[in-house]
Amino acid sequence: MLRPDEFFIGTLSVAKPLSLVLPRSRYEQPMIVVGTPENPTAVFLGMEHQFDAMPCNNNTSWHGLVIPNVKIEVDLASMFDPDQEARTPGCLVRDVSGLAICAVSSDRYSLSGLELVPIPAQVPDSDSRMTVGFRRWAIVLGEGESRRTLRFIGDPEGPGPVQAG
Repeated sequence: MLRPDEFFIGTLSVAKPLSLVLPRSRYEQPMIVVGTPENPTAVFLGMEHQFDAMPCNNNTSWHGLVIPNVKIEVDLASMFDPDQEARTPGCLVRDVSGLAICAVSSDRYSLSGLELVPIPAQVPDSDSRMTVGFRRWAIVLGEGESRRTLRFIGDPEGPGPVQAG
């Protein structure tokens, strides 16, 4: 359940990073808005266009129920070493620069076809060049007794292919 003050209806042009956008009809898609305040990026979470990235600035074509101020939680059981295993669309990667989602690149001619889109998060500084990845994660709202999981990303049965829940 959501309180009326926890969401609004809007377009991607007004959605700020760390907002979840939920569809109101079958013609809209679930997305998470990540990136930076200057360059917000929506990443599709549904089965259609799954994990494709799209700019939000001036985007009035895509819209839905916008839930701002969501947080990301990772499933430690899905942890992997991105230097040893392939990064897959939808996985999260934490490195010295912070946390990012591995999205299908808007530049279809890139070498891997994937890009890391930053997720604004308060993360401790790291002085290491090591990375860690997570194949399962959740989008949550609130803390403590009012904490709610809004969307689960990944295969709950194991570290296999990532599917948006």
